[in-house]
Amino acid sequence: MKIALIVLILLLFSFKSSCQDTLSSQEMLQVFKQINKSDASKLRHPEKREEIFLTNFKEIKELIEYQGLVIDSNFSKKRHIKLAESAIRMTFTHILQSNPSLILNEKFIELIREKLQTKKFCKDYLIFPLSVYVYENEIKSPFEGVLKDAMRIWGINESELIHKDL
Repeated sequence: MKIALIVLILLLFSFKSSCQDTLSSQEMLQVFKQINKSDASKLRHPEKREEIFLTNFKEIKELIEYQGLVIDSNFSKKRHIKLAESAIRMTFTHILQSNPSLILNEKFIELIREKLQTKKFCKDYLIFPLSVYVYENEIKSPFEGVLKDAMRIWGINESELIHKDL
């Protein structure tokens, strides 16, 4: 009986360990530090810089998929929160500048919708990048197509986008 109980406890412990796909706050902080650091590197090599942005986007997307990104609950220090938010916004801005279809596509739009509904993502991370996208592409209101659909699905109003200070 004792052996069966010990085996059961060990199985439960190993199952719990194998199911943990989330990163700790410290591991997430390292990801965001690396993203912020990588943005300033390789300025003279645009193709290398683009590759870095894509890698950063993939890392953030994986975090969103597997655990969501609610920065306020992951970090207690304001500087860590600002570092993480900066990395997310900066990466989304770069991707919308270089390859907007990575964000403005049905699959990613649905992923963000799902995470917003479960409160595992904050729409504020998208407002500045979308503002830059609209400004740089001189997109006039009312918005149309996939941009309009994404903003509707994510609950972002056109009035929330920053228009003047870009």
